[in-house]
Amino acid sequence: MKTQASVLVEPAVDINERIPIREVETRVCAHCGVKERELHPMRGFMVVLQPIGNATAESPQVCQICRLDHLKKEALLMKKHKKPFMKTLKQYLGKALGIVVILQALSGMVMAQPGLPNAPAVAPIDGGLGLLAAAGGTYALKKLRDRKKNDAENNTF
Repeated sequence: MKTQASVLVEPAVDINERIPIREVETRVCAHCGVKERELHPMRGFMVVLQPIGNATAESPQVCQICRLDHLKKEALLMKKHKKPFMKTLKQYLGKALGIVVILQALSGMVMAQPGLPNAPAVAPIDGGLGLLAAAGGTYALKKLRDRKKNDAENNTF
């Protein structure tokens, strides 16, 4: 049994000597070579390594900056391969116009039925509806062009 005097006489032991320190394997970024858990030399934040694409065992581990650069490059490549908006719009407008022309021709055949028992009491729709449709189409094209111009101004790097 230890007495108070014997405890006071024992030499003090550093607590850090009792806890074994594990050596942690330092990993580095596959692109720029920055070490994990250290401050980034250019940005000053703690480096955390992450996989670039799908998280598989073979995917390289990179720092946040290299990962963001890779994702930006992928996004730009996807944007280049995307069809231009006006080309797609022209294709859809051409198909819609073809359908309208066919429906117009078919509606003439449907209306070629024997006469109605009573004369209609309402006035027929004249060219005013066509003018409204043309004005609406013109307004839609103007809005699309303005949106495209605003997107081009806002997406400068």
